[in-house]
Amino acid sequence: MQTYFRFTIFDAATRTLMQRTTPAILPALQHRDGPKIALIQATDNVTARLDLLPLATGLAEMIWDQRMRRFGDEALPLIAQRLWAAAAMANQQIRGVVCEKLIANLRWRGEQGAIVL
Repeated sequence: MQTYFRFTIFDAATRTLMQRTTPAILPALQHRDGPKIALIQATDNVTARLDLLPLATGLAEMIWDQRMRRFGDEALPLIAQRLWAAAAMANQQIRGVVCEKLIANLRWRGEQGAIVL
């Protein structure tokens, strides 16, 4: 999973290629992750989408990130709050995953995302 994660933050072309090909070559993942994807797609506000971050695994991670990036700069303060809150998480592994996903989302938000970081 870490290799996949690194590829998705490398550059826009690699990210797009990974997002287009992964669902096509791994249909079993679509079946496995379908319920999580449906929940993520059903949310229509930043807070609800951030609350679903723990479900963002497998193909659902890609969908969560795509849907999260649809929110504009209004999402930035809430993402920043979640990053600060993650620092207090006792479970080091969960804390790392949460921070990783939030930082990756900020990576594609340009200068405003960099300011949050």
